[in-house]
Amino acid sequence: MNKIISISIAVLALFSLSSCKKDYICACNITATGYSETLTYTYKETPKKAKEFCDDYKAGAISSVVNSGFTDASAACTLSK
Repeated sequence: MNKIISISIAVLALFSLSSCKKDYICACNITATGYSETLTYTYKETPKKAKEFCDDYKAGAISSVVNSGFTDASAACTLSK
């Protein structure tokens, strides 16, 4: 009986320590003079990783628009579940 209880506690401890990955949506509104676009991307990650990926996605989106010839590109991104 003690062995079953010990194993159960160990399994519960492992589940509580693991990070739950969920779907997060990064939506970026990209704007520049004469240009506007909304880009979205879905990540199945932990909250911390999803935020990092969304920040990288924002930087990549701005770089892409700048490389297309728009020098005043900016982006506003939001991360949601």
